[in-house]
Amino acid sequence: MPKRVDQHISSRLKGFTLIEVVVSLILLAAVMLLWRPVLLHVTRFTLQDHVLITSLQAEHDLQMFVRDKKLRSVALMSVRVRSPEKAYTINFYQTKHFRGMVRVMGSENGHMPLFTHLTGVNFSKVAQGFRYRLYLTTSQKIDGGVQIDEDTR
Repeated sequence: MPKRVDQHISSRLKGFTLIEVVVSLILLAAVMLLWRPVLLHVTRFTLQDHVLITSLQAEHDLQMFVRDKKLRSVALMSVRVRSPEKAYTINFYQTKHFRGMVRVMGSENGHMPLFTHLTGVNFSKVAQGFRYRLYLTTSQKIDGGVQIDEDTR
């Protein structure tokens, strides 16, 4: 007789009760509801970090570009610099799909993009060179500046 009792107890331990299944489904539903906002929050910060790193690299590239050039003029949307051989314009260009960029143009028609995914830019002249404010498509603003050495002016 003790053998039958052991079989009955062991068969009860093999499965989950209805309460355990319902609680686990409620927990799964709660995790599924909370997962999407957490994931969106994490991807937004990852995008902001990527934009910041790209902007810092572009600022470094811009600084290297104007290193041996003289500053000619600064307008709200463009900057003109000159090297001994050639004149360049750094300006804001916006496509018809509202994606803008800051680009460097030479006297020919070619250009080199520096900052992309912009909605606007403002340039202003300072004593050491020029400053800029970028308005990104992610609604962020990035301020930066470029220094031009006094002996190249």
